Amino acid sequence: MRYPAYLEQRFTFPDFYHVRLTPPDNSLAHPVTTLENRLVPALDQMGLKPGQTVAVGVGSRGIAKIAGFTARICRCIREKGGRPFILPAMGSHGSAMARGQAAVLEKLGITQETCNARIVPEM
Repeated sequence: MRYPAYLEQRFTFPDFYHVRLTPPDNSLAHPVTTLENRLVPALDQMGLKPGQTVAVGVGSRGIAKIAGFTARICRCIREKGGRPFILPAMGSHGSAMARGQAAVLEKLGITQETCNARIVPEM
């Protein structure tokens, strides 16, 4: 289809180029271990005292291996003498209800048994 000259002049486009972006691979070989190696010094720095309770906020937005991360965080806190508890931090997931959010955590593999920490979903 041919357009009138005034339209062709008005709608000229620059050349298009195919661009392929290949981002660098920044993945970690052992992400859970890397987390622990960075978390332990942070816990030392914050001055966690024996018996102190620590909330571990856990969301539901597609973090790979989130159950492993959560369990390791809780374990590190316990090893420093703290008493971790898991606090769902997911807004409307699970119908924004305590029981529903606990169910979402369970589907992700995060339970009181796997993390050895209470889950406190009450808002």
